[in-house]
Parts: sequence; structure tokens; C-alpha cells
Amino acid sequence: MNFALEKMKAEPFSIIGHRGSSMAEQNSLEAIEIAIKSGADLIEVDAIKDNEGNLVLSHDKIKKGKTKVIDLLNFALDKVGIIIDLKDNSVDELVEIIKELGAGKWVVVSSLNFNVLKRLKKVNPSIQVGLSYYYPIISRVGNREEVNPVRDAIASNFEVIFPFVGVLKKRDIDIAKGNKVLVSTWVVNNIAIAMGAVYLGVNGIITDYPNKLRELKEKVSLNL
Repeated sequence: MNFALEKMKAEPFSIIGHRGSSMAEQNSLEAIEIAIKSGADLIEVDAIKDNEGNLVLSHDKIKKGKTKVIDLLNFALDKVGIIIDLKDNSVDELVEIIKELGAGKWVVVSSLNFNVLKRLKKVNPSIQVGLSYYYPIISRVGNREEVNPVRDAIASNFEVIFPFVGVLKKRDIDIAKGNKVLVSTWVVNNIAIAMGAVYLGVNGIITDYPNKLRELKEKVSLNL
């Protein structure tokens, strides 16, 4: 069982803290702790290799000084589901960290890069992955082949798709869920838009403000 996926199935939807929470420096342990206390079912963080070769929590490449992925896992394991959005091709390094800490049951790895996720699945098929996208059709890195995110995620045995809320379609959600692929959308900070995503049938909503979505979740739960 993967606990991150189970948490993503929470009813009526799961709350996923984008880089932890906007109530502190994003991608920091403080932001992650705030997200957990605010009721997040999962947290989503960015990971990239710094100039010293460490996998750190950052959206962009830096010299050094950010929280290391290994420190995040040591801090958050057993507390919350973890989505690691890999921003480069450091597949081997990430797999080794997950293996070293026995973190596979608590982690989902996401990426905008289809080929990175394919390679990760080849290196370690047991790790759960999800394809992020913000266009209905996306190009593979390094060539001109095109990817239909929903179709290719299903065909590649990915466990999740992460569509940008602007391209969210009920038909895609229904197809994905009909093939046992979970759907979580990003980044939603508007309550009305979040409500629309819930009615379309998403499993999870990635937000900068987990506390606001907790209030929505409580209201929706009362009406079930």
C-alpha cells in the first residue's frame, strides 16, 4: 500500500499543500509543518540538484543552502503524504534516497517531463509517479514526439495525473479514474474554482493555502 495515494483518495477531496504553505517560505520545513497543522493530507515540494550535487527543495537550481530532500523525508515521514516534483533528471539520486529511508510507501514522484517518469519507473517500478501538465498535448523533451497526458499516463502505468486547473476537463478525469489513475489539480487558491474542481471529480487539489481548503472541505463534507 502507498499511503500517499491512499491519502489522495480522501473524501470529498484531498488537500495538498503547494510547497507546503504560503504562510512561510515555500519549500521549507516550516511551511511543511504549517501545512500539516492546517489540515493538509499531503504536501507537494520541488526538488532539484544544487551545485554541490545535493537534491534540495527548490524550484530552480541554486548554489547551496536549501533544505535537502533527505531532511524533508526524515522530518515528514509518517506525518503526511509527500509529492516530490522533480525539476531535473536526478532520477538515480532520488531513487537512492527513497530506498535508503524506506520512504516509498509515503512518496509520489511527479514531473512535467514524461521521459523522466518513464526512466524512474524503469529504475524502480515500485515507486509511484504522476505526470504534471499544463497543455492538453505536451512535447517530449529532446524530440518532437507528442504526449497525450491522460492516454500516455495510463499506458505507462503511472498512478496519478496532475493537470493544471486551466486545462481540467471532466472527460479526462473520468477516463483517468476509470483506469484507476488518480487526478489532482494545481494550483488552486480560489474557493469557487476549487469547488468547481470538486464537482468535476478530482481526487486532490494542490493549493498555497491548505487552511482555506480545509474550511471548504468541511462544508462539502456536511452536504454529502
